[in-house]
Amino acid sequence: NLIVTKGEEEEAVSVVTGRTKEDLRIIGSDILFIKDHPFKLKKTGSGLFGSARFILLYGIPFILFISVLLVRRNRIKRLQNEELVKHQRASREARKRMKVASAAMKRGEEEAFYETVMKALEGYLADKLSISKSDLSKDAVREGLARYNVPDDLVEEYLELADRCEIAKYAPGTIMGGMEDIYKKTIWVIGTMDQNLRK
Repeated sequence: NLIVTKGEEEEAVSVVTGRTKEDLRIIGSDILFIKDHPFKLKKTGSGLFGSARFILLYGIPFILFISVLLVRRNRIKRLQNEELVKHQRASREARKRMKVASAAMKRGEEEAFYETVMKALEGYLADKLSISKSDLSKDAVREGLARYNVPDDLVEEYLELADRCEIAKYAPGTIMGGMEDIYKKTIWVIGTMDQNLRK
């Protein structure tokens, strides 16, 4: 509701008749033609632009984008350091292989058991020392583990296990103690070595 009151000063008002909408535009930029259809008025600043809702609508996706960008950057940086990635997943991969070895042992599959245990031992140390399996000689193992101050008796235990698995793989039934003994010792050696080989 608009209430119009009389102004303080008397002003001469000239009434111009017979003007069209187009003529009124020429008179001045502040004069608009009377609206002859229903319309709604709203407060200045009550629109979407600049409001809290507008900031949320545009702010949240921007924050999400920055977050995804930072996470992706860190992931790429971590993956680029392949040595660190291999080192960190060595224990997990060894545990997976030992589960497979356990299943083979329960089924009585000696060849599959010893082959899997051998892969667990070699793969674990190759990843931890960042050397290829083909270069995993006894000297390389001793030299690599010496850098981490791994006790000599643990190193020799590892090498003995690797030898026993290799022999048993090609000559099943020749190893004293059998699969269960090898399985327990391998779990112990990998677990104990893991405490020394941390980055």
